[in-house]
Parts: sequence; C-alpha cells; structure tokens
Amino acid sequence: MQQNLPLIVKHNGKNKLVVAFSDLDGTVNNQELPESQRLLSTKPAITAFQTLESMGIAVGVITGRSLGESIMYKQHLNISGLNICEDGSVIIGDGFSYPQNEQIKNSLAKTFYYQNYATMILGGVTLLELRKFTDFIKQEFTKLPKDEQRPFINSVSSSVEEIQQTFGHAGLTQANDSKWRLASLYYNNLNLTSKQQTIIQDNLAQFGLRSFGNPSHILSSYTNKGIALQFINEFANPIYSKRGEFSQQISGILPIVFGNDKNDIELFNIAEQLGGIGVLVSRPDDTKSYYINTADIPSSTIKADSPYGLGISKSIPQIQQFISQFTPK
Repeated sequence: MQQNLPLIVKHNGKNKLVVAFSDLDGTVNNQELPESQRLLSTKPAITAFQTLESMGIAVGVITGRSLGESIMYKQHLNISGLNICEDGSVIIGDGFSYPQNEQIKNSLAKTFYYQNYATMILGGVTLLELRKFTDFIKQEFTKLPKDEQRPFINSVSSSVEEIQQTFGHAGLTQANDSKWRLASLYYNNLNLTSKQQTIIQDNLAQFGLRSFGNPSHILSSYTNKGIALQFINEFANPIYSKRGEFSQQISGILPIVFGNDKNDIELFNIAEQLGGIGVLVSRPDDTKSYYINTADIPSSTIKADSPYGLGISKSIPQIQQFISQFTPK
C-alpha cells in the first residue's frame, strides 16, 4: 500500500496522530457466516479503510483473534497500521523499530522481533504459562468420571488437523493461522461437559487468566483492547516516529475505533477518554439492533444502522466531520 503523510492534529494544544483500529468478527466481516466464508463479506470494509488511509489515517486491526489471523486479515484488508491481537495481549507491526527503544524496554511490555515483526506482549502471560495451565487442566480432567470427559481441543496442545476439524476452518493454512499465537489460547467450550467447563473457569484466576467468547479465548487478566490502546497512546512517539513516517514529536494518538461486541466496550470508553471516537456497527439482520447495550458505551459513539463493513462505510462522513473540528498540525 502507498503510504500517505500521516494526519497529525492539534488536540488540547498537543500534537496527536490520528489512527484507526478495527475489530474483525462482526465488524469487518459477517460473523454469522461459517468461518470459511467470512472473508467474502469484507469488501465494504476494504473500501471504507481505503478512504481513511487516503486521508493519512493508518488503519490497524484490534481483535481477539490470533497473531497469525491478524496478519492474514491485515494483508487481505490492505491496511498499514499496527495490529493489536489476542484481545490486547499482543501488539505487532511491520516496519517499526520500537523494540529497540529504551523507554519501551523499561515499560511493563515484553518487546522483541518475531519473524521480522516488531512485537510487544502485554499482561505478562506467554505460551509458557498457557501450556502450564493446559497441562494442569488436563490433569484435573482425569479425576472426572469417564462419562464426564471430552477431548480438550485447544490451540496450545492440539494439532493443526484437530484445530481445523473442530473449528471449521477452510483449510490447514487457516487453521495454522488461528493456532499461531503468542499470549493466548482458544478452545471449543461447547464440546466439553459442564463439569469440565467449571474446572476451567474455577482455575483461571490462580494462573492470572481470564476468558471470553465462544469458542472461548483464554489470556492474561491484566490486559484488554482498551489497555492496549492506552499503551500505544502513552508510547506513541517512540512507536510511530521511529517508523520513518515523520520525525516530529507527538504527544499521543487520536483514535478512531470500530467494534460490535462486549469485548469492544472498554475500547470505546478508552477511545473517548483519549479524545477519539468509536463506531458501533449493528447486527447482520433486519432489526438494526446491537450485540451490546448502548448504555454501556459513550453517548458520542457513532451508532451505525448497518452491519459490519456496511456500517463502517456509512460512518465515514461522520468521522470526517469529527476530525474537521481539529486544526491539522
């Protein structure tokens, strides 16, 4: 993608970089479709993101999905921003050099290069801790009666073939992308008995973990999408200025965020706190209703009356109007 000059505005007397982040399932794609068909519903989002990128607003992914899936989606969507994946646990970018920055090294984030991607892990949980958790859970399952035990298919200890068969991926490549994680795991909780599910939920806290979604994701209880957005705002200058896009000082980000579900609520709230704005897209049906209670998000959030990328496209004029109130730097 051709890089445009980044959009920097004055907000409360400070230089802020305007950036956008979008959730994937139900926001970019139609989450009611089978997993193997969801990419087919992303064309409206691609068109909307091209408009934002042409304005100098780098669009990134912010998702509960894996590192591998976020990379695949970023390439498919043809966008240039940072990826926040695994529900805020992992931040990655290509062309960035922030792992070398001493300010970020001294933060609570673990920074390194992973397969040429500049990478940060937030929340203190890695695959090592998650493997300890899965080993513990498997041992606890053996204490149950045989008729209360089901296979614990998960992204840490199960094979790619098992992942594909259990979660309905179109092929082994897609299954491998979903298994490719650095700080989270997922498993099909509906395949387990109620006693197995109780064992998992009852033991999350002692490992510093939380869960969300269906299939269920397990990750650090000390991070989420909103916390990741705050981290990027705090370290915006060393993160973005080292990319070579610009050399001037910035004092944070002015975020535009797109979402649709419960794990986006904190994202909407933090975006408003940082001076930005959110866009909530509707369910993919005729009700034009939402997956969440709109009372739980800021009143300033744009509430699109269309689903996934169609809702994003309709929100573009309101986003442009929102940005126009700030004086470009």
